[in-house]
Amino acid sequence: MADVEVEVDCPHCGGRINLGTNASGAFDCPLCNEQFEWNSDAPSFLDILFEMGFWIGALAPFLLACSVIVLGLMIAGDGWGFLAWALVSVVLWPVVSLAIGLYGYVAARVPLMFGGLVSLAVSIGFYLLFWAVVAVSNL
Repeated sequence: MADVEVEVDCPHCGGRINLGTNASGAFDCPLCNEQFEWNSDAPSFLDILFEMGFWIGALAPFLLACSVIVLGLMIAGDGWGFLAWALVSVVLWPVVSLAIGLYGYVAARVPLMFGGLVSLAVSIGFYLLFWAVVAVSNL
């Protein structure tokens, strides 16, 4: 990675400050002696939660699976045809969640990655709960 000279405006006094090469972290302004952060690498949990990428990663696979079920009801109605659409939906949710999580990891988009992984965890939990209900109802 090439060394990049970083110059920023102080958020307190507005003065132009040279932070050095590849700067990140907490700095003291030499003009007003106030402290500020620049290019902080570690996002907080709330930063991730309020990013749009998190919600796209978390909700897109679920909404896609729900759309497949609705489409199956509209096309096949009830019976074996709908069962096939429901099976596609059951497989689609965790697969798309995992794909979004992996894409977020590869593209270094942390909120998108966490959203995909949360959706994957919710889908697995949903399926375990479903099978537990089926097992208990057959006793």
